[in-house]
Amino acid sequence: MTPLGLSRMLVLLSLFLITGCGADGARISGKVTLGGAAIPEGRIELLPPNGGPVIAGAPILDGAFHLDGASLPAAGKYRIAIWYPKKTGRKVVAGSPAPPNTMIDETVEAVPAKYNKQSTLQREVKNGSNTLDFELEG
Repeated sequence: MTPLGLSRMLVLLSLFLITGCGADGARISGKVTLGGAAIPEGRIELLPPNGGPVIAGAPILDGAFHLDGASLPAAGKYRIAIWYPKKTGRKVVAGSPAPPNTMIDETVEAVPAKYNKQSTLQREVKNGSNTLDFELEG
């Protein structure tokens, strides 16, 4: 190979490594409401449809979530779990490993189990951009 050919190959290889090979995975964004109101703070998770560990997840802030970055899920069908630990207004003693007598906000799960622990929500996602909106009733 000539020096010019080698230089061209190195430039192409560098460009490939810098830009990557395209959008490998599903970028997902959307909105989540519970009883018509945006969930102020929570989490959305994608799991295998027939059980298994969380494949991907993102925080929910002011009813919106965005799943993008380095660990995009592959295209396919997923079971969706949505969590919203709502503050009760009470303080409780934190458990271990917090220092003794540390007080934290008490929370209760505000989203019904049919949308998280026993979720029946399922969605199909494709490579590239996906919008998934969830209007939960509770």
